[in-house]
Amino acid sequence: MRNNQRIFIFLFTFFIVVALGSLFFLGGKGSAFDKSRDSQGSATAVLSQMITGLKGSEKAVEQAPSDVVETVVENENTEPGTKEEPAAEPEVSAQEPVEEQVEEPVTYEVRYFTFVTDTQKDNLRMRTEPSESGQIITSLKKYTFGYVLKPGNNWCRVTTEAGTSGYCSTQYLILTEVTRDEFPSEYQEKVEAPDEELSEKFGN
Repeated sequence: MRNNQRIFIFLFTFFIVVALGSLFFLGGKGSAFDKSRDSQGSATAVLSQMITGLKGSEKAVEQAPSDVVETVVENENTEPGTKEEPAAEPEVSAQEPVEEQVEEPVTYEVRYFTFVTDTQKDNLRMRTEPSESGQIITSLKKYTFGYVLKPGNNWCRVTTEAGTSGYCSTQYLILTEVTRDEFPSEYQEKVEAPDEELSEKFGN
C-alpha cells in the first residue's frame, strides 16, 4: 500500500512538473505559437509569402492571353486621368484611272486651186519632192498656168496644162480658189486635202 502511494505521488509530481514546464514554454517569448512579425521566424515567413506571391503573379501573366498582357502594360504606362485615343488610320485616296486622251488627227477639206507662176528673174523649178534637194523635173516660165493637186504652205504639188506634174515653191505661185465644177474633170479625183491649215495666201 505504501509503495502504491509513493508511485502515485511520483506520478502526480511528474505531471505537475510537466504541466508547469509546458505553461512556461507556451507562455514564453520563444513560443512557436506566439511569434510576432518582429521575430526572425516571422520575417522569414513574410518574405516567403512575398516570393510565392510574385512567382504566382509571373505565372499568371505568362498564362494570360497576349492581348490582356498588352492592355495591362499600356495601362501602367498611361498617366492617371489621361485617355489615349486610337491612332487615326491614314486615309487612302482612291485615284480614278486617268484615261489617256488620244488626239485624233485633224482632217482638212479638199479645196480646188489654180495657179500662175510669178517669178521675178529665173524660171520656177518643178521638183520630184517637196524640198530643194529634190530632183528638178523642169523649169516653168513666168505666168505658166496650171492646177494645184495638193496645196501646202511651203510646197504645192501641181500640174501644168501640158500635163507635167511635180512640186513647186508656194511663195512663187499666184493661187486662185475655184469650185469643183470649174476644175478640170480629169484632175478632180487627183486632188488631195492639205496636211495643215492653209495660210492667208490661199485666200483664208
